[in-house]
Amino acid sequence: MKKILISVVVLVGLVVLAWLGASVYVGRSAAAIVANLSAKAGQNAAIRLAELEHKQGLLSSAGKFEIRFNDVAVAARLMQVENRVRRVAILDLDVHQGNGTATILASDPTIFTLSVHAQDNWPFRKASSDLDVGLADATGDDAYLSALAGALRTLEHRFTADLLLFIAGADVLGGDRLGRLALTHEGIRARDRFVFDWARARGLPVAVAMGGGYCSDIAQTVSVHRSTVAIAAEFCLMQRDTSSQPSASATLSTAAPTEPAPLTGD
Repeated sequence: MKKILISVVVLVGLVVLAWLGASVYVGRSAAAIVANLSAKAGQNAAIRLAELEHKQGLLSSAGKFEIRFNDVAVAARLMQVENRVRRVAILDLDVHQGNGTATILASDPTIFTLSVHAQDNWPFRKASSDLDVGLADATGDDAYLSALAGALRTLEHRFTADLLLFIAGADVLGGDRLGRLALTHEGIRARDRFVFDWARARGLPVAVAMGGGYCSDIAQTVSVHRSTVAIAAEFCLMQRDTSSQPSASATLSTAAPTEPAPLTGD
């Protein structure tokens, strides 16, 4: 009996330590996403150079106990608590649905969750985001970009955001081991540019974080993430330049981004 009691105490202690460690991690993660991001200060983009958590919580779909925090939800809440923004749009372009984000924020009218994902991929039992766009296996560049443009039109029609949290998944790349979609590198670059152009046209600051990426050749995944970071940097420079020109900035705040053009080749 004494051995059993000691084992239980040790187990509870390990769970508490893991919980505290995860709390510290997610706090740092959320802080990294929103670090130095303030529209009032003229800072319009932040990027986290690591994959974030957007899946579900303490009990996995396989019934396995896991300690997991949703750092994108925490980041949104942190921005609100600090009175930096009131309304946040979360654009999840990981190939897997952001079921954790959708579930945690389901009853919150101040945060809009939008997930564009492979419909037949994990999780097989989907949660309900404010807007879900499920794509067929092997969806390529043109169909994906068309679906994304339509989703952003719907988002704008239904919600006015002060901040966009953008989860940029590399696992939409064709050949990704866990992806099931078929975008090319050019198509993913077009995706990222379209998102940033859409935000820039509406004067929205963007916090971007890496989604998943599981190519057997890790260089392929790294290339996608590197491209996203480069496009985010371009966005920062463009916003900085236009902010010094009031007339151009006013024009950009009301203009709609150009629809993504059809793509051919790689």
